[in-house]
Amino acid sequence: MKWFFLSLLFLIEALDIFIQTPFGQNWIGRQVSKRFSRDLQTKISIQHVDFSLFNNMHLEGVLIEDRRGDTLLFAGDIKVKITDWFFFKKEAELKYIGLENAVIKFQRTDSVWRQQFFFDYFASPSTGAKKKTGIQFNLKKVDLKNVTFVKKDAWLGEDMTVKITGLNLDASNLPLSGNKFPINSIRITDPVIAIHTYPRLKPRNNPPLEMKNRAKPPGTWAILPFRSGT
Repeated sequence: MKWFFLSLLFLIEALDIFIQTPFGQNWIGRQVSKRFSRDLQTKISIQHVDFSLFNNMHLEGVLIEDRRGDTLLFAGDIKVKITDWFFFKKEAELKYIGLENAVIKFQRTDSVWRQQFFFDYFASPSTGAKKKTGIQFNLKKVDLKNVTFVKKDAWLGEDMTVKITGLNLDASNLPLSGNKFPINSIRITDPVIAIHTYPRLKPRNNPPLEMKNRAKPPGTWAILPFRSGT
């Protein structure tokens, strides 16, 4: 029994040393990329990964593509809190995410957004539905620094770019599905919004929406600055 505990202690210490080495970090980065690439069925690359107790991750140079090969997300720096040893488990829970120097794109040319597969993967199962495996989205805190959101909606003929210097969000549980988002507090710093409208691809069979769109001439841009801290 003594040798068993000594061997176990040795293995734990060796593992700790391994994950602190460049080779160990690169190996972990490849496992993370493979896990998400396999689950999301798209290309994901991570330049560097730093772990702390296998539940706090610091990712650098993260690229996620949509299933058409275009950028869905690029972030210079991502910090997340997730279930311990998640890449060896069928189920895990994501509770915190921080993005810095990032670009997030939303695109569609028909009624379905290209990132819908991403939302479906992280969405919580509906009531009575069988619990799915994978990463469960249970966000409680979001921190953003220098993040740009780009929405290209050719279906409705409107592009929008939102740039923010900072965003701090605190929630009870922020899912990616449904229409209820229990947010306790949110603070946005220096947002700037640009809107561009143009002829849409969607057939005009909805009179109220058609009348609404007539109020915005195609090809116009709108720049909407906000005060810091709004």
